[in-house]
This record gives sequence, C-alpha cells and structure tokens, in this order.
Amino acid sequence: MDILVQQGVLGPEASLKEAVDIGVATTKRTKRQHIIAELVTTERTYVQHLELLQAFKNLVEERGVIGGDAVHDIFHNLNALLDFQRRFLIRVEQTNLLPESEQNWGNVFVVYKDAFKVYEPYIANQKKCEDVAMREFGKLKDIDGPPELQQFVENPTVLSAFLLKPFQRLSKYPLLLKVSIITWNNRTHDTNVIRNSGKKVNWMSNENLT
Repeated sequence: MDILVQQGVLGPEASLKEAVDIGVATTKRTKRQHIIAELVTTERTYVQHLELLQAFKNLVEERGVIGGDAVHDIFHNLNALLDFQRRFLIRVEQTNLLPESEQNWGNVFVVYKDAFKVYEPYIANQKKCEDVAMREFGKLKDIDGPPELQQFVENPTVLSAFLLKPFQRLSKYPLLLKVSIITWNNRTHDTNVIRNSGKKVNWMSNENLT
C-alpha cells in the first residue's frame, strides 16, 4: 500500500490527478471506461470506510464500554475483511495502471474468488450484528473520540449504515461485472471470466442472506 502511495496511485496526489483526469476526459470516456473508473473510485472509498469502522472498533475496545462478546457480535471478522480488501484494492490499482488493452478485470476477481469467502461469516452475522449494535448503542454513544469517529455514535442510523457497507459492496460487484460484459468488445475469453466471477460473488451474497 505504501508503495502505491509513493507512486502516486493512492493518496491526495492520486485524488488530485483523478479529479483532473475526470475533468479533462469526461466527454471522451467510453461507457466501459466510466464503469472501470467507478469501480476503482468506489473501491478506494470502501476501504477508507472500513478503516474508519476498524478505528471505531479499536476505540470501543480501548474504552471498554461494552464486553468482548458484544464487540465480537457487532464487528465480527472486520479485521480479516479489511485485510482482504486492502490487498484487493492493490490489485485493482495495479490493473488500472495497465494499458486498457492489457486490463483483465475478470482475472482480478478470479484470483481472489476464494478469498472473497471472508465475507461469508460477516454477512451470516448481519442480523445479530444489527441487534447487538442497537442494544448497546446507549453505551457506545458515551465514547469520547476524534470527530471522524464520533459520527458513529451521533445517530444509530450512521453506525448501522457503516456496518452494512460490506454487504452492500459485495452486492455491487456482480452489477459492475454484468455491465462490463455488456460494454466489452472482442474479448470473449475475458467476458466469460467476468461472467463466471460475477456468478460466484453474487451466489455468495445471496446464499448468506437466507
């Protein structure tokens, strides 16, 4: 991750470059390029949100306002989830740096298809997570922390929204991949890989909802 920051792929300089690129090339981008840009940009934001949620979890543990079992029921395997998403973001960034003709987005998901299983326990725990978070919110809101973490306890809805982000992100991947298939041209192998990857991720999110 640090290497990507040094190369200007992540961090403030990358955001500035991206803003300039969007301003200059908005009218020139193909639909496919817009989809990829959305994938990359939202992936960065998603990881940032998970990092904030992890920082809040660490603060809750440090303050000791709720028991260890309750912390586990709320945040479950968040640490493992964030670790995976950081690695996945690096692969996304690396692929995005390649010339468009060499970008194999289907392979990005194929490489990590088994690693995506880290979502299974988190999603399966979603109802308990919500119930415990709301039950313990009265204690959580007494936490005194930095402004970026205080937002979690200003309103129960904010905390719930952040805890739901992993499920929402997992549900988003198949949609992005499906649209990518529609906009792909003359790359039969890649579209087949993308289609199969999308089915895998979609199955995982649907399976754990029931």
